[in-house]
Amino acid sequence: DSRASTGKIVQVCRTFASTAAVGLRRDPRAVDRAARLAGAFPVTVKNFLRAPKRECDRRGELGGVLSGRDAEDVLRCRDEAGGGLHYGPVLCLNKMRELAHEACCRHPGDTIVDGMLYQQLNNQIDTLTGSWGALERINLTPLPFVYVVQLRTFLVVYLLFWAVLAVAKHSWVSLLPIVFISWGLLGIEAAAVECERPFKWEGDHLSLGKMCIVVAKNVAQTLTDVGHVPEVTAGGETPSR
Repeated sequence: DSRASTGKIVQVCRTFASTAAVGLRRDPRAVDRAARLAGAFPVTVKNFLRAPKRECDRRGELGGVLSGRDAEDVLRCRDEAGGGLHYGPVLCLNKMRELAHEACCRHPGDTIVDGMLYQQLNNQIDTLTGSWGALERINLTPLPFVYVVQLRTFLVVYLLFWAVLAVAKHSWVSLLPIVFISWGLLGIEAAAVECERPFKWEGDHLSLGKMCIVVAKNVAQTLTDVGHVPEVTAGGETPSR
């Protein structure tokens, strides 16, 4: 489920950036901001699921992707009581929805086309919301502690009695294969517990950073393909496409 949800985020961010780049071409500022928000959303999701080790990491990750105001708003999104989890995804989704409304409903043009475009963008935002919600559910609903304790205790007791009976019946020569089998069964149980929340800083967990990189590269290619030139940020530099 976690891999499916991260893949869905990558897919819909691509679609959102492409739809905005083509459908909102008459408004370069809207295209620019849509691309920035599409590139920043996976970063906010990653930081929500797995908070950075240092505060400076959060600012460095955003770089010149977001404008100064949007970047500060995202950096201020924090729930200290919840262990430092960042609710940047909520802010990012709200800004994306606000952008879709302003770009499609506040400019004179083809009402039917704008209405269809507005509906399409909102559907994509809804899908992003659902995918993030699925990841949040996985991260915040681990296996019940009593279930883990019961399973582990039963497995250890079973293996212990099995070893005693095997040694009594077949002597010490049976101990080596029993140790090997016990190691395998205990490893399977430990892997099951480890995989219930695959968002930590471990080598066998999901590489959330790659999701952000893939989306950033895809959004940059979309802007290049449609011939859009990003606006200069508040720092005076044009972010690389």
